[in-house]
Amino acid sequence: MYFCFKLFFWLIILSVFPLTEVPSQNILTEASKDTSTLYINPKTFSFIKNIPMDIVDYGKITFKKKNLLNITAMTAATIGLVLIDQNITDQSKKFGKWLNIDGNSSQKAYAGLDIEIFSTRTFVGFEGPHDLSSAMYFLGDGWTTIGIAGGFLTHGLITKRTKSRCVASAVIESMLASGIVVQLLKHISGRESPFVATAPGGLWKPFPNQIDYHRNVPHYDAFPSGHAASAMGTIIVLSEFYPENRLIRPIGYSLMGILLFSMLNNGVHWASDYPLGIALGYSFGKIAATKYKKKVS
Repeated sequence: MYFCFKLFFWLIILSVFPLTEVPSQNILTEASKDTSTLYINPKTFSFIKNIPMDIVDYGKITFKKKNLLNITAMTAATIGLVLIDQNITDQSKKFGKWLNIDGNSSQKAYAGLDIEIFSTRTFVGFEGPHDLSSAMYFLGDGWTTIGIAGGFLTHGLITKRTKSRCVASAVIESMLASGIVVQLLKHISGRESPFVATAPGGLWKPFPNQIDYHRNVPHYDAFPSGHAASAMGTIIVLSEFYPENRLIRPIGYSLMGILLFSMLNNGVHWASDYPLGIALGYSFGKIAATKYKKKVS
């Protein structure tokens, strides 16, 4: 339920600055030696309208025969990490203590509303970091992704650059599409988060009762990692639109490494929650980017 409210709140914020067409510059062309890249100006809320087809495309692309080796490797990595999850988490916490980093993922509420729906009170708003530990965790938060998209959107509206608006739309589209799939898988897998685990590696409770799920979310929502998916999708979109910038991936992956460690140290995720989350972010980042640009001779 919290995810739904937060998603709704994000969309309200984004609707203040809709990604609308600019009549004087509907398509921007950037030429290279042999090809040109066409950047197609996003329509209003195209990042929402594209999501159903993005999920369909994900199914078509992922399960092709040529991707069988990648799927096998990801599955093997997940299973292998499940077997040593508890040890990885314990060692991560020890390393965090050695670095004097508190195992804390809680964030400070800066603005928002406290809403009561069906006798359940839910805070919907902006929560941000207040120390090093929560700042590391915040790298994968939806607000970070929205902030990046908002920066590109603002630049695009001020300078009337179609490319910047395309990046903003693709980043949000990737986050929302991967988020929907992640939430579906969380509600199916029902894995305990480390900080509430009742057994080494956390119990798996497939197809949990959904009322119990929403009353005790941490007991069911570890697998896969939505933070990893969101961070990976953002990095891929940026690298797809700016392939000439060789710093995007190294810097992005370094920051994502800090995020992944922080979630182990904070007890939010197991290491085996990452491979599928990263794969989802990568795929939806690629899919979203292709909706706003194309190569022509």
